[in-house]
Amino acid sequence: MKHANPHRNSVGREVDQGPRLPRPPVSWYLLLVLPYLALLYPPLYSRYEPTLFSFPFFYWYQFLWVPLSALSTGLAYYLMKRGR
Repeated sequence: MKHANPHRNSVGREVDQGPRLPRPPVSWYLLLVLPYLALLYPPLYSRYEPTLFSFPFFYWYQFLWVPLSALSTGLAYYLMKRGR
């Protein structure tokens, strides 16, 4: 039985790659890149003010991205699973 997307290995035999899944939209991948972009350039957040509970902005901004990173990763995972 021939499959829809055969692939030949180094010996020349056809290898089944399984069914092709649709590619997720690029916007879902942006959810994974967002935390890196937000923390990539330290001069953007390297300052004391505004403080939050007497913590300088430099610290609480970075700490804020810990749960935001988890949320964006979880959301990207959910959207990718739902899209398949």
